Amino acid sequence: MAAAVFRGTALLLLVCGCTSIAPDARTVEGTHWKVTAIDGRPTPGSGDFELEFERGRVSGVFGCNRWSANYAVAGETLKASEILSTMMACPGSPMSLEKAGLAVLGEPMGWSWISGRRLTLTSSAGSIALELQR
Repeated sequence: MAAAVFRGTALLLLVCGCTSIAPDARTVEGTHWKVTAIDGRPTPGSGDFELEFERGRVSGVFGCNRWSANYAVAGETLKASEILSTMMACPGSPMSLEKAGLAVLGEPMGWSWISGRRLTLTSSAGSIALELQR
């Protein structure tokens, strides 16, 4: 009986560990996110809206232009610095979402875990809602 309980618990921990980040995680390093909304406005189904944390850098795209920055976490605050972005004019692209997303990244951000797979970054400039992809 004890062995069966142990196997069931071990399997549950394994499955949970593979599908999400703990809601109180203090790191996002090595994760890839879909941007689902910027300032409460849902991102369109077409175009790229993603964000990735890798090797001390955060990078992504908010519809058209690629960008990247260094990032650091201090307590409950995430800071992006030295933001670099391509500067293409993209016809038909929601440039206002891109501008709003970069404005959020330009200020120190707090983070709120909605679940193990959903995270919202919030700064004085607005918010970015994310859904974990990997």
